[in-house]
Amino acid sequence: MTSINLKGEKESNDAVAEHFIVELEQKHGLQDEEDNQFDELLKKVGMGVWQIKYIVTICFIQAFAPAQMISSPFINMPLNFRCTSTDETYNFRNSSHGNIYDNKCIYDNIYLQQEELMNLIKFNESVKKICNNFEYDNTTFISTVSSEFNLVCDKEWLSHFFQMTLMIGLTLGSLFTGLGDKWGRLIILRVAVCISLAGVLMVGFSPNYYLILLGRFLIGFFFPLMNISAYTLTMESVPPNFRPVVGAIVVIPYYISVMTIGGLSSLIRKWRIFHFIISIHIFLLGVIVFVIDESPMWLAQQGRTDEAVKGMRNAAKLNRRKIPAKKHMLKYMGHRRISIFGSTVLTKDLNKTIFESIKDTLNTFFGSQAMRIITITLPLVWLFTGIVVIGVPLNANNFTDNPFLYMVLMGIFELISSLLASFVIKRFGNIRTGIILHIGTGICLILILFLGEGLLMVKWALVMVSRVLTGVNFVIVYLMGSQLFPTIARTNGYGLCVFSMYFGFIFAAYINDAIAANVWWLFNSLCGICSFLSAGLLLLLPETQGQPLCDTVQDVNDRSQRTPKNCHILCKI
Repeated sequence: MTSINLKGEKESNDAVAEHFIVELEQKHGLQDEEDNQFDELLKKVGMGVWQIKYIVTICFIQAFAPAQMISSPFINMPLNFRCTSTDETYNFRNSSHGNIYDNKCIYDNIYLQQEELMNLIKFNESVKKICNNFEYDNTTFISTVSSEFNLVCDKEWLSHFFQMTLMIGLTLGSLFTGLGDKWGRLIILRVAVCISLAGVLMVGFSPNYYLILLGRFLIGFFFPLMNISAYTLTMESVPPNFRPVVGAIVVIPYYISVMTIGGLSSLIRKWRIFHFIISIHIFLLGVIVFVIDESPMWLAQQGRTDEAVKGMRNAAKLNRRKIPAKKHMLKYMGHRRISIFGSTVLTKDLNKTIFESIKDTLNTFFGSQAMRIITITLPLVWLFTGIVVIGVPLNANNFTDNPFLYMVLMGIFELISSLLASFVIKRFGNIRTGIILHIGTGICLILILFLGEGLLMVKWALVMVSRVLTGVNFVIVYLMGSQLFPTIARTNGYGLCVFSMYFGFIFAAYINDAIAANVWWLFNSLCGICSFLSAGLLLLLPETQGQPLCDTVQDVNDRSQRTPKNCHILCKI
């Protein structure tokens, strides 16, 4: 498009602005009032320094995630212990001799006078005492949360809440991710980062275990708000032709962080220092979020066009690009509401009551057969996938005596899976790839149960293969979340799926902490069964690879009619 000189008269300006809009519409063959042309401005701004700030922000958030979600096997590692006594009247007698830590909670009173001992026996009173003081084996770690607060014996159940409170926070926080649509992406991001920073400080400095749990809950609750706000900001700022590349780049820091956690955990043996070092990203985010701008797309969506124009001018300046002057942008920014997913919501639709909105939402998700299948099936796939995704790394302490190497290798293989995902999906499609890889994951995890101690290397190989397959499956469910739901329901559909996944995280964390250590076969069996269930559920969904995105429920219905059905058990619903 040729550059436009706006230094002429007012009439000339209006004519040029009108020409700019018409040219945009004709270029894409979209002249309807409801079309979203904001991406054209982003193309003019180009890719440069302005977007890099957003990309760095989401990358730090992705790196911060495993530091909180999968670090508990190290920070809260249960250490072997033995009973000690500070009471000079009593000593203890058990199997704890030398450097043996037997994890026993009761010891014998052997320094009793004969008369006292006979009186205890006469009145049928126990000659054993419950241990209140413990000595821990610091071979692996000098201190962990469990050892510092003596979360053993009758207090062992409190240890499980260290991971549970984070997962509960994640699940509840996912219900409020839509606040960014109302109050702005940037303000929600800043609030979430600041409160998460306070939570990290609370966990690292608090001398009280219950305050640590509160800090963990705050981190979990505000992470979904922080993550989705930053991701939306990034995608609303990146030109459309760069979005697939950026979407692949921003997940890489997650896997690098997993490897880093595994490596650092073998070097840093005090949990508070380890916690602060792996949480360094939140301190950097506390600075970065105050030097980035609000999304111009969201500002235009809210009718704050002057601020949107200012943001676009700042973007063009940083990227050293030229964009049309104010009148050009105002003319086509101000008369419609724009969505990152390509939908347009007219302002008159915002005047509905909350009950009308709820009714419309329910009708959208359950009003047609095709939408009912998606609404019921896809969140279940996310639930089962979430159990496997978070369960395998959390099970490190139950699987191996070397969780450090386990975590490093897991990060490496997850990185491999992220690099393979796009190629495999493009070649074989979402459904076929997902079914095969979910079945493969289940087979690997179940086979481990039947291998003896002498086949340790084979077990390791199966776990890492399952991790690669799970990593690709994780990418598939995220893609299907954006491809199956129509534009008018995509954000709410994503929220439902994210809620399901975080609920799976809670369930996996509880099983791992409370049961898996005592029932060795349970966790692998659970993850294997979840993988098989996910494969079966994928049979109910249509293939989306190479298909256009649906904007309306009718588009979803039409897609269901033209897409070959796999084995739609739910078609009778």
